[in-house]
Amino acid sequence: MIPLRLLTVLGIALLSHQSSGTAAIINGLDPMWHDRFSGDGTPNPTFLMDESRLSGVALKRAVLITPRHYVSAAHVHTPEVTFRGTDGIERTYQSTSAQDLTASLPGQGPVGSDIRVYTLAQDVDPSIVPVPIVVGDLETLIGQRFFAMDNQMRAGVG
Repeated sequence: MIPLRLLTVLGIALLSHQSSGTAAIINGLDPMWHDRFSGDGTPNPTFLMDESRLSGVALKRAVLITPRHYVSAAHVHTPEVTFRGTDGIERTYQSTSAQDLTASLPGQGPVGSDIRVYTLAQDVDPSIVPVPIVVGDLETLIGQRFFAMDNQMRAGVG
């Protein structure tokens, strides 16, 4: 079983990136291994991760961080989000509000970021598992395995 550790902020940056190019470079791209979905939109059975473990990663441009909150890029308007639960059922939710995050930078004070937190009216179905945010000493991340996904829902391992 592959341990699933996603650095949420990195995942959001890659999931939300809008451009005519790709959001990531995957060394030796193999669609059978790196593409989350097959051409018809169904889960790719040969994807590098078990799809049931990605229930908190939306089908497009969002990541669930609590049962009632998800994050996306502020430059991408994402008031509706769809997750596929561990039971394989797709569920769509509407946000009731959103808040753009700010960061305090030394010598600059608060500055806007490109991260938006959305709030849902109710918790998502229990079959949809939030993705943990990395908190604490970054030294503990050294040597850990991370997955990042791009705008085309391809994943790489780092």
